[in-house]
Amino acid sequence: KAVRDGINEGGIRTRSLALGEGVAGQAAQLGLPLRLNHRSKIEQFSTNPVHCIMAVPLIYGGRLLGVINLTNKVDADGNEDPVGRYTEQDEQLAKGLADQAAQNLHKARLYDASITDRLTGLKNNRHFQEQLDKQLAQTGRDSKGLCLAIIDIDLFKRFNDTWGHKAGDYVLMRAARILEESCRTTGQDLAFRYGGEEFCVLLSDTDLETAHTQLEAFRAAMEDAEHVWQNRSLRVTCSVGICHYPEGATNAHDLFERADAALYAAKQAGRNRVAVSQVTAELDPVQVVKPAGEPSATPTPVPDPIQVGPPRAFLPESIGANTDSALPIDAFSAEDLDPDEFPRNDLLPGDDDDPLSAMMA
Repeated sequence: KAVRDGINEGGIRTRSLALGEGVAGQAAQLGLPLRLNHRSKIEQFSTNPVHCIMAVPLIYGGRLLGVINLTNKVDADGNEDPVGRYTEQDEQLAKGLADQAAQNLHKARLYDASITDRLTGLKNNRHFQEQLDKQLAQTGRDSKGLCLAIIDIDLFKRFNDTWGHKAGDYVLMRAARILEESCRTTGQDLAFRYGGEEFCVLLSDTDLETAHTQLEAFRAAMEDAEHVWQNRSLRVTCSVGICHYPEGATNAHDLFERADAALYAAKQAGRNRVAVSQVTAELDPVQVVKPAGEPSATPTPVPDPIQVGPPRAFLPESIGANTDSALPIDAFSAEDLDPDEFPRNDLLPGDDDDPLSAMMA
């Protein structure tokens, strides 16, 4: 039964069939080319109005990768020949092309596997590094710039420690799916699993305000989604750091470091929120925005800002709707933090409550 019928990126019509379905399905099942030059024989497999058909399987290393399907032979001028027939010579030519196509398809699949995270299906760190350099090089003067968002699942270690690593895997897969759903269908957004419980998103031709709005929507979706593991409802939240190129960074290293610093700031300010790093590449102040609906009367204390470069400067008013709950602080790098004081994947100071209380809805 056909499950997909469309045009691929190369402009070639593609269709998925069950083994044995139609002429192509028969060729796939037998692993041999099939030529049918008589309408009466073709009608046994297809109702399509064709007078000749040839199907050649794509096989590499003993594995079936697909089938090339040819119909209605044309004459030397490229016009359909109503009496044309596929010959043995045509079959040999098609088989040679199929062998080459199968080899190239195998190589493409190997490459795709090498840049894909097996657990989540997102592209991996290797591909992120490649795309970061590529996207920066393609960001021109007429572009709105490039935004990098780094996402960290809050208190992720607790899921592993309390329910086991399979529960942690479940949380990562859920986060990946929600992240994919939050990406724009225009192809501007590329999502990656950076490693562990961290994800990255590259948002091309995107200003900081748009990136913030989009990542805030993702953060809210993560918090509001139903996460059920073995009949238990889990509370899963995330923290996000964003930086913009060229306004907030001058190169790939700066862009990542400052987005990472913003992520740290979001975690220090209480987690489950978005922090943005922008203004100038020299100052790099960080602004932390609280989730919608969170009380702002007693904000979570943050450490004294660390001075970087010229005199202290802050971002303009809060980006987005939560202007009254912004906590602007100066930037700092990952090296400025004591990992024992602010561990990324463990309990933060003051988290002496029962581990289940932070995870169970």
